[in-house]
Amino acid sequence: MIPSLVLTAGALVVLATFLRRRYLVVTVYGRSMLPSYRGGDRLLVRRTGLDKLRPGSVVVFRSPDAPTVDEVAAFSDDPVTAVLPDERLLIKRLAAVPGDPAPVDRVPALAALGSPVVPPGMVVVLGDNPAVSHDSRAYGYLPASHVIGVALRRLAVVQS
Repeated sequence: MIPSLVLTAGALVVLATFLRRRYLVVTVYGRSMLPSYRGGDRLLVRRTGLDKLRPGSVVVFRSPDAPTVDEVAAFSDDPVTAVLPDERLLIKRLAAVPGDPAPVDRVPALAALGSPVVPPGMVVVLGDNPAVSHDSRAYGYLPASHVIGVALRRLAVVQS
């Protein structure tokens, strides 16, 4: 009896670890993705690489304004225990991936960067509600390495 419980518990730990590395649940805050998503919506996100990203997908990414681990380590006496001060995650719609035409009609600032296509390793993200969205219109291209994953679906919220 005990060996089967240990085996079951071990299998559950392995499964939970796999799922946690593969998926993420995020909560939407703010109005930048209205009408698609509202504040309080919870989204199931699949962690993915650049090769799986497609324009039109909703992506979750690290804020381009947040410092990287290397930047924090450069200013810390103890880089091993350095904690990023701002690990904000943002949710936006992917407008273009590397090799796509730069969407200068929606993001005029990209025209000033000179390239008619999105450069390698970069993406363009836009909120569905441009009046209140902090997105590529404000900071230009986003390094694709900042993208964590793609929103798969809105999760049902249990009302108490």
